Amino acid sequence: MTLKETPFLNPDFSLKELFTHIAKIGRTVLEVDGCTIYRLEADGETLTPVAAEVSAFAEEVLSTNISVNDSFTGESVKAGQALIFNDAGVISGGHHIPGTPVETDERILASPFIIDGEVFAAMCLDRKGTFFIGAELALAEAFAAYASRGIKTAQNFWKLQNKIEELKQKQEKKLAPEEYFRIVLENLTEAAFVSRGGMLMFVNSAASEIFASPAEKLIFRTFAEFVHPDDRDIAFENHINWRNGGQFPHTFVLRILDKENYQKSVEVNSIMIEWESEPAVLNFMNDITEK
Repeated sequence: MTLKETPFLNPDFSLKELFTHIAKIGRTVLEVDGCTIYRLEADGETLTPVAAEVSAFAEEVLSTNISVNDSFTGESVKAGQALIFNDAGVISGGHHIPGTPVETDERILASPFIIDGEVFAAMCLDRKGTFFIGAELALAEAFAAYASRGIKTAQNFWKLQNKIEELKQKQEKKLAPEEYFRIVLENLTEAAFVSRGGMLMFVNSAASEIFASPAEKLIFRTFAEFVHPDDRDIAFENHINWRNGGQFPHTFVLRILDKENYQKSVEVNSIMIEWESEPAVLNFMNDITEK
């Protein structure tokens, strides 16, 4: 399984379920014996296990918090980058989980999950025998970055749901579900649009600025019209692979051409919703042309 083929989750999942799903994918993609994901607590010093995809001792792993200052995973959190510890079983600095055997040939690769420049979680990969190499370090960093973007999309969606619930409580007249989406999305500073069957159904003001066209003139046009010709095939293939996976959210980067034919690079984070009682996709879009 490649990163491009990696599915993500349904927005109705809890954070624990999301982390569990990511841990399963991480263990498969990175071909390790175990993958444990820890949440960094507000004190900045405690790592709490949230999900563990391991061959044994899952209960012990999930019941043991570890310290940022006394663990290999913590070292990656402090460094803000993935680190390899191929001699983890014989050097000091690690945290031994009570009730688990001491393995002298244990290898560890740890990587933080970072959102908006802040570490919020960390992934610990372990296996016995075979050393981790640089290519796996790069893959782990890419996976952690990919997972972080997916988690941020889910968090944005959960915040959106909360705003919709608040709006429902304030509104005396009950509206159709998509009308609540319209109201909340239009008030976002972040660019967002809804597509169904590849067609634009709603575009907020921030997204219309990226497309360089009034929102009303974008409705019922296809998103593919704006994708750079050289990116259309891979964008279509990527989208089909994602939809077939049946899991969300999903993140991708491509080039678009706006109304003035100006080329822009955008990062799109997508998640499945329902629009007018039919499956649709909510997309958060970020212009990264200048980055």
